Amino acid sequence: VLRTRNCLKLKFKANKDKKVAFILFNYPPGKDTLGSAGNLATFDSLIKLLDRMREEGYTVSGYPRTRHEFIRLITKKNVVNQGNWTSLARLKESSFKVSLSDYTDWFSLLPEKCRKEMVANWGDPPGSIMADEEYLYVPGLQFGNIFIGFQPARGVHADPTKTYHDTALPPHHQYYAFYRFVEKVFEADVALHFGTHGTLEFLPGKQVALSESCYPDIFMGTMPHLYLYTCSNPSEAMIAKRRSYATLVDYMTPPMIVSDLYGSFAQMETDIHSYYQLESQSPVRANELKEKILNDARENNLIDIEAKDADINKLYNDLSEMKGSMMTKGVHVMGTSLIGDDLVDYVLGIVRFDRGELSSLHKSLALGYGLDWEETRKNPSKVLEGGKLAGVICDQVNQEARSLLAEVLVNNSPIKKAVKKQVRGKLNREAAHKLTETLEFAVTLGERLSNNHEIDHMIRALNAEYVSPGLGGNPIRSPGVIPTGRNTFQFDPNLIPTPLACRRGEEVARQVVECYQKENEDRFPETVAVVLWGFETMKTQGETIGEIFHLLGIRTKRSGLGDMVGLETIPLEELDRPRIDVAVEICGIFRDTFPVALRYLDRAFRLAASLDEPDDKNYVKKHAKAIQKALEKEGIPREQAEQLSVARIFGPSASNYGTDVTCLLYTSPSP
Repeated sequence: VLRTRNCLKLKFKANKDKKVAFILFNYPPGKDTLGSAGNLATFDSLIKLLDRMREEGYTVSGYPRTRHEFIRLITKKNVVNQGNWTSLARLKESSFKVSLSDYTDWFSLLPEKCRKEMVANWGDPPGSIMADEEYLYVPGLQFGNIFIGFQPARGVHADPTKTYHDTALPPHHQYYAFYRFVEKVFEADVALHFGTHGTLEFLPGKQVALSESCYPDIFMGTMPHLYLYTCSNPSEAMIAKRRSYATLVDYMTPPMIVSDLYGSFAQMETDIHSYYQLESQSPVRANELKEKILNDARENNLIDIEAKDADINKLYNDLSEMKGSMMTKGVHVMGTSLIGDDLVDYVLGIVRFDRGELSSLHKSLALGYGLDWEETRKNPSKVLEGGKLAGVICDQVNQEARSLLAEVLVNNSPIKKAVKKQVRGKLNREAAHKLTETLEFAVTLGERLSNNHEIDHMIRALNAEYVSPGLGGNPIRSPGVIPTGRNTFQFDPNLIPTPLACRRGEEVARQVVECYQKENEDRFPETVAVVLWGFETMKTQGETIGEIFHLLGIRTKRSGLGDMVGLETIPLEELDRPRIDVAVEICGIFRDTFPVALRYLDRAFRLAASLDEPDDKNYVKKHAKAIQKALEKEGIPREQAEQLSVARIFGPSASNYGTDVTCLLYTSPSP
């Protein structure tokens, strides 16, 4: 009720009187991670937003004008929530102070359970982190009515026995003092966590419907809460929304470019083209050139250093795959629209794939040469009619696609005119229609990407106005994510995996098996290890789950609406291989987000193990029998051993989100 009332106050309060607390991140602690945020240029974005806020009448002045000036100011004043970075004496000079008596009053208001947990882990107030006998220290900067501070560390670097994302570890005293200072002393009208992501939403407490003894609920107090969050991580964004009551304003992923080849890799590609020409013209020179190619491949770790020979076709295929891969270009600056080459490259990354009824741009253009794009792309070393390499034609199609997009997106040419000018191949009526549809889709995407409203929508959020909802995910895979600046929502996790994801997962499973067979004398793998990430599952709609199902020889049963309602086995005659066992590791976010999918996965393993099939055709059953026998030998009762023998899904405990390996690496003493 109080938070709702404060939202209404925020809506009607004059901008000049509003106090805004920006909370930035610094993990792992150190000068090289100041303002760390996933794929975001934090300080450049912050300056752009402060500029706009000043235009909107907020009381803000005196802040640095460049990223470098911001970082210099922070390092000069030691405005970092990490006591082992500098001496406490230096921190005192530029930090806000919370007296021990004030903190004791705040601490006394905590539920008894929370007080006991904090004292048991961190000692009596004020503790030893960022505190002395009189004060707890809150490093921060203030520019008029704007406070900028860094979220306190979880304590793991002060005490390496603690863990960063361990939701069973209570926060330390200075962590609590920081948030109470923002609310009670600075008197923030709104708190804005800036970038992806912090630790508040991972503090101990219930996962849903938080109570008065859940730390995220306690620490946010009654402040309205905004969170600038990447559009591409809806899994953890939902945790921030669910556990810290955040209104999300999402930001775009960085520009994308085709990686292409460079240096020795580009030279290798040229040499291979020459090798193919010399094979028939001059075998001796071809062999000499092959030795050079193999030496370059060894030096660049494309083949084993001890390899005496290698398949040039495979090497060329690998280079072509590298050449066509997409990669990020820098980081995103909040409110920045894509223009020119960046716009063309990003849209190109999206329209290179089929999307339902919408045909890939490259597929349509390849038809003009009488070629199947997928077949040509997957086999660039194939020699086509006329003696040209498929890889050379792929390059032509890629260049044609880029030139065509540049014509309609940058030069604003009408689609028909652009096609006539840039397309060299001869398209039939159907292919031309498909191409036009794809280009119309590309133009719509271009308009959205070239009109970024993230800052506009953040200003709306600061006014407690409606922020429209938007799908979260990878914009390349799910263009519906665009435009950004919206309040992220996920999707219905009960619909995962989708039918399309199952089909794509089936193809991945087939490739995994084929790759193994090629390297192991045509034998089938008996067990495949798979990691299930919440983030990846949301982006792909469950492709990896579909892969697991197909490895097991299981498929989903769907209702008329497409919902998954059960599982059925694929007959061995249809599968044409043994059922392959799978060892699955899950992360904590997957555990919390996809309980229905987990139950179906467990059923799939038990279904496969229960089939009346020979061991050499069902590795799940074969391994389950061996595991049960070993467990019974260790004294486990038969019924329990039978249950455990088909357990294939492993992950962190219910109170944790990871294995803490990264944290242990960061906190381990140097040898």
